[in-house]
Amino acid sequence: MIQRLIYTFFIVLLFHVSHAQNVKDWKYDALEARIENGKDTTYIINFWATWCRPCVAELPYFEALATEMKDQKVKIILMSVDFPKEKESKLVPFIIDRKLQNEVGLWIEMNENEWIDKVAKEWSGALPGTWVRNVSLSHRTFYEKSFHSVAELNAILPK
Repeated sequence: MIQRLIYTFFIVLLFHVSHAQNVKDWKYDALEARIENGKDTTYIINFWATWCRPCVAELPYFEALATEMKDQKVKIILMSVDFPKEKESKLVPFIIDRKLQNEVGLWIEMNENEWIDKVAKEWSGALPGTWVRNVSLSHRTFYEKSFHSVAELNAILPK
């Protein structure tokens, strides 16, 4: 009985660690290519950071939205702008601690003057920021604000 309990504990621990440690490094061109290849999928890319209180406060709403939309062509990517050198020491433990299930990426573009305008010309670069794209619907919007409910996130989805 104790062996089975220990075995189960380690399996659960390994699942959480392996899920969380699979944080891909992203640059703009690779993200744009992924969106273009998923033509009929609505992508919600939330730019956030572990040190940004409003960002952290809205993460549960993105998690809940993913659960609601699991049978639809909606993909949420939580794109951290934390420092790349802190990926293993801060970001991965944060993901594990918060039990984030959405895909988490690490934004490694360093020249903000170039990539922020590519995402949205109206974006000042402030966090949080949420980019909604659907290629087949020609939908491209950006929200430089915090979200305070799942209903509020549902309202930004293209119809």
